[in-house]
Amino acid sequence: MNTENSKTDFKLIKFSLEFERGYSWEKDSEKQKDRYEGYVKFSNDINEEFILKVDDDISLQIIKFIANKLAENTESLVKNITNCINNVKPQNNEK
Repeated sequence: MNTENSKTDFKLIKFSLEFERGYSWEKDSEKQKDRYEGYVKFSNDINEEFILKVDDDISLQIIKFIANKLAENTESLVKNITNCINNVKPQNNEK
């Protein structure tokens, strides 16, 4: 094992993004608001780790990306189901 590469080759270990409900009784004003909280965790082969918090802007971008992909996949799924019901064979360039 190349120790030098082991120190610099960090890999994503965990990604987390969860909805957290805000509560008015919280002292911290940020915790009073509904929000998404998350983090990414990286590690290398010699078990060095670092964690980065996912901020509000990045959380919103991730949620929008996921929503767009869900919309695309739903459209494709509906088309495939409709074709199947109508016994239409897919063309070569369709998935």
